[in-house]
Amino acid sequence: MPKYKIRISGDNLRQVKVYLANSRKIQAIKYARSHGKQYPPTESGIDPVTEEIQWDHRVGLKCAKDAVEVLMGIKRVHEAAALFAPILKILSFKIETEDGVCEVDVDTLRLRLLDGMSEMSLDEVAHMADLAAYVANWQNGDSEDS
Repeated sequence: MPKYKIRISGDNLRQVKVYLANSRKIQAIKYARSHGKQYPPTESGIDPVTEEIQWDHRVGLKCAKDAVEVLMGIKRVHEAAALFAPILKILSFKIETEDGVCEVDVDTLRLRLLDGMSEMSLDEVAHMADLAAYVANWQNGDSEDS
């Protein structure tokens, strides 16, 4: 099984496929390297100020090449160092309230939580705000679980 995954947006993965459809493999690899994030990251050193380990999400050449070749059918999945993992985007939530079901995006959910603070307990608002923040971070690739 591949050791790494390359997280890339759906739009950027489509562009990689356009390059491949036009027989531009090298351009597809370059594009994947510049628009993807490699997981798990590699250690890039220690921050001299904080003395914390620095992590690097840059996509390596071999990983990008292998992932592109899997798309092309040249390389088998189990032989590849990495595979593309398209980033999923949560467009909305459906929430049941006493007034019925409403559908909101992440930002609208945050606003509705602030509006509803007088009707909900502070713990409940905090819990739902944490969920909205987690989803937003996860979509941006900032979650440790990504």
